[in-house]
Amino acid sequence: AGGTTADPDANVNDAWSLDLETGAWSRLESVAPPPSPSRAAGVDERAALLLAADGQAYTLDVGTEVVAPLAPLPAAAVRGAFVPAAPSSSPGSFVSFVSFCGVASASACAVSALDLDGGAPHWSTVSPTGFSPSGRAGVAYGFDDEGHRAVLFGGQSDDGAISAESWSLDTTHVSSGSVTFNHLATKGLDPPARVDACGVVDPLGRRFFVFGGRDADGVVLQPWVLDLDHEDARWRPVTLDGLPARSGCSAVYDTAHTRILVGFGDDGESERADVWAIDL
Repeated sequence: AGGTTADPDANVNDAWSLDLETGAWSRLESVAPPPSPSRAAGVDERAALLLAADGQAYTLDVGTEVVAPLAPLPAAAVRGAFVPAAPSSSPGSFVSFVSFCGVASASACAVSALDLDGGAPHWSTVSPTGFSPSGRAGVAYGFDDEGHRAVLFGGQSDDGAISAESWSLDTTHVSSGSVTFNHLATKGLDPPARVDACGVVDPLGRRFFVFGGRDADGVVLQPWVLDLDHEDARWRPVTLDGLPARSGCSAVYDTAHTRILVGFGDDGESERADVWAIDL
């Protein structure tokens, strides 16, 4: 849903669905889009979270295709990464989305939570325990459902420095106001620093994939994968034929076909509207 282009006057604000069996796109004509261009920040089994350019948040009901407004975004969440949160063991206290690392000028990555079930939908600020990564935006991220944690890589700080760090954010107890960042001590080679890459977790193989992004010289191609199933995490490069380099891409895991879909983004010359399937 939604998106931006090189021409701010040409930003799009419509919603589409992709049939994973036929590969056919269809526009969701029944959806009344937000009044300003938006981006889809996350999806759980019930709703997609839409973030509008004016700082307003909306939900798109997956079943009814109805768009409903939410409370305005916290400033720290406007450019943040969003993941579905791990469900709480307490009935009626399910936090639906967690946002993190959206302000490059912040001294540390801020964390916000969106509760869709506890009465009126509302945002709350969550203070991480322990040490947090420095403020950054444009991180690649995915959600490790088995580990109840977000995994993130890269990003860029306000001074222009691009990161090559790997972190996780434990959301097990987010409903009680507690999250924990952990710096992942990886062995072997690490991916080169990059920003605006896209990430996704393969839940069956317990792997975190990072595609595209850009460094100081422009867009990059080389995908990398991080093994999440061992105490000592290891990165390794992945060879994929044909996939063009891009930044600002999107990546999702297709459960029914055990594959990753990667698409959209900017190749340094123009915006892309192609989608690639990577069989696992």
